[in-house]
Amino acid sequence: MAPAIYNICWSPALPVKGLSLSAGITASNVYLNWKTIAEINSHYFKTERSLNNKDFVKIGNNILAAGNSNTAKKYVCTNDAVNFQQGVIVYYRVKTVNLQGKFSYSNIAPLRLNKEVGIAVWPNSFKTFVLVNINSRQNIQFAITVADTDKGDNRIINLTCKSLN
Repeated sequence: MAPAIYNICWSPALPVKGLSLSAGITASNVYLNWKTIAEINSHYFKTERSLNNKDFVKIGNNILAAGNSNTAKKYVCTNDAVNFQQGVIVYYRVKTVNLQGKFSYSNIAPLRLNKEVGIAVWPNSFKTFVLVNINSRQNIQFAITVADTDKGDNRIINLTCKSLN
């Protein structure tokens, strides 16, 4: 009978335990918040973004990790969201790297980029008509002032915008 051959592989310790990511948005910035329960030889965090949930690219600078810690740690990073179209879903994740270069990823945090209110007016200036496009997630009331610079005449138009959601 031939001797049995066993391959035993030890996985290196991952740099962090309990890595949990969440994302939120304000008017023009995405806020990435993550926490760890413990860190073992952690070196840094790298934040990444994707528009298709497959191809991620690094955003911002690396964020220094705690190194070794048995207590919960919280981290935050911001990302400019001004240049994204309204309604697009952006996927975020955090890559953590240890001192030996081994890495792991956080959960993926999808975020739909909806601005509270988006207003576009064209053409500017105009003589006979103007188009006003207002995007909002909620019902809002607002006033538009139309100024006739040739005659010095101002007109105020009060409108109510109802959300289609």
